[in-house]
Amino acid sequence: MPLPIANADFVNGKFSLELPQHIPSNMLLPMTTVMHHGPKYASSTLTITPSSANGVIVHFTAKDDAFRPLGTFRLKGTTNDEDGAFYIYVDRNVEITGTVDYTLLTNGYDYEDIYDDISLSEGWNLIYHKLVFTEGTGGSNNKYTVIYSSRKMSVKWAYDSYL
Repeated sequence: MPLPIANADFVNGKFSLELPQHIPSNMLLPMTTVMHHGPKYASSTLTITPSSANGVIVHFTAKDDAFRPLGTFRLKGTTNDEDGAFYIYVDRNVEITGTVDYTLLTNGYDYEDIYDDISLSEGWNLIYHKLVFTEGTGGSNNKYTVIYSSRKMSVKWAYDSYL
């Protein structure tokens, strides 16, 4: 279960959230775990420098007064809802490059995660992602390519309700 790092009250349809300046080391994971989205059997050329770096990706969850999850807030692309960005905290400067290729057994789709020369500074950063779907012939060999980058793109906050 994810641990909370910050919270805010929702008043008059608004809230303001300030992320802490530092995250305790016991809440961080090795960056190879944080950035490797594919299954363990994936083909990977992922390089993270330094390899000793740790970090965490944060998710923004709305909860009711009884702490039941209601939905999530996310940064989505302004031209494509599947594009977007996410906040990541790292404990030192980090460089990430390479690819991770895998096939999801549940749908048979091929996935390729491309890490496009990402440079992160110690502390909070945004990583942007762009989704490209390629439809295969005859309904097979469908492929999702996700390109992760430090280069800014246009995003806006969106709320996805669980209800």
